[in-house]
Amino acid sequence: MKRTLYSVLIIILILSVTSSRCHKEKMDMGCGCNTDSVWLTTYYYNLNGYSDYNAILYYDTSFKRNSWFIGVTFPNSIYTLTLKICNPNLPGIKAITDTITRQNGIPVRGIKVVFSGKLKKLCLNESPCFGCTGGFFPEGIRSYITVDSLIKN
Repeated sequence: MKRTLYSVLIIILILSVTSSRCHKEKMDMGCGCNTDSVWLTTYYYNLNGYSDYNAILYYDTSFKRNSWFIGVTFPNSIYTLTLKICNPNLPGIKAITDTITRQNGIPVRGIKVVFSGKLKKLCLNESPCFGCTGGFFPEGIRSYITVDSLIKN
C-alpha cells in the first residue's frame, strides 16, 4: 500500500512539474511586451557597456503608433536605439510624461532622460519600426523596454 501511494505521489509530482513548464513555454514566446524573456538589462549609466549615451523620452503618433518611446543615440556612432515602452503607466514615467508640453492633447516634445530597464525583442512577424510601412535605417535597433526607473537628465 505504501509503495503504491509513493508511486502515485511521484507520478502526480512529475505531471505537475512538466505540465506547468509546458504551459509556461506556450505563454512566453520570448518577444514583445508580454514576455518574461529579457534580451538585455540596462542601468542608468551602463547601456550594453556604453556609459555615454543620449536618451529622449517622446510620444510618437506617426504611423498610428500613439505610444511612448525612448530614442537613444551614442556619441561618435551611427547606431541608434528605438525603445517602445511597455509600461508607460509606471508612476515614475507618469511623473515625467504628465509634465511634457501638449498640443491638442498630444505631447509635442521630448525630454532628456536616463533609464534602467529590461529590453525585450521584437517578434518575428512584427514591423521592425513598430508599424511603419516603409524602410528603416539598418543602423537602428528596435526593441521593447519594461522600464524599471526613469529620471530626467
